[in-house]
Amino acid sequence: MGNVFGAKSYEYAVGCIKATSHPPLTPEQLRRLSDADEHDLEKLLDEFGWGKGIEGKLHERIEGEVKYAISFIKDISPDETLTDLLFFEEDAGNLKLFIKGRLLGRDVTSLANESGSIPVEVIRGSVEAWDFTLISETVNDILKDYEKEKDPFILSMAADRAIFTHTLEKAKKQNRALYEMLIKYAEAKNRIAEARLKSVGGDTGKIRSLLLPVSFDGIDTEKVNAEEIIKGEKDKIARAMYDLRSGENFAPIAEYFFAKKEEGMALRRLLAGLNSRGKE
Repeated sequence: MGNVFGAKSYEYAVGCIKATSHPPLTPEQLRRLSDADEHDLEKLLDEFGWGKGIEGKLHERIEGEVKYAISFIKDISPDETLTDLLFFEEDAGNLKLFIKGRLLGRDVTSLANESGSIPVEVIRGSVEAWDFTLISETVNDILKDYEKEKDPFILSMAADRAIFTHTLEKAKKQNRALYEMLIKYAEAKNRIAEARLKSVGGDTGKIRSLLLPVSFDGIDTEKVNAEEIIKGEKDKIARAMYDLRSGENFAPIAEYFFAKKEEGMALRRLLAGLNSRGKE
């Protein structure tokens, strides 16, 4: 059964993913790219057929490819409310952006990511009024006591926790596989936050209430280098996103999206590394 009388189906969505001219890069392709120099990187990407129809310099094409993936899954998904749960990082990024703009007294609307699930104007208005009930009561309950806070680090963590808690609550009700992936994501992100703070001599006990709302084993940077911990936890996040498989129909859409996001992050890292070496 396909797209019948304009009604989208999961069978149709899976068919679109299989037929897309913008598939995620394979691990082998990413390995080859990691060995390329600056001249060969874009040449190899073109050889792989990556980013078809997306113009601009390489960094612009990378961002364009991620935006394409977001637009693509929004277009093919039969369940918009479920697809919206995938964009928690984009929504949290916008929320942090407007909170930072509020601290600095600047209009940051032009810098906002239009690809999130929460309209930019809703986030902007919520931050201006410091009332987040238009997003959800959960987000409002977490952020309402931080109106006078001036520490951008604390505000950033509070914003992440608010959006993630909101997303986790909805995923638990709507899709078990996505919910379980988000738990693994949160565990890894919490360890990354602790490692970063410990690496600069910070007190992790002070941020425990601001971490993502899942239990996790703490880390010991005296035994393992903080950078190694962060790299390992980022690898766990990538695996959790790639391994989002179950009998649930939504899984292929989520897998495609997270694969494209991981691809974008990998390409940004490669490009940044090449640019930094070029300046030496």
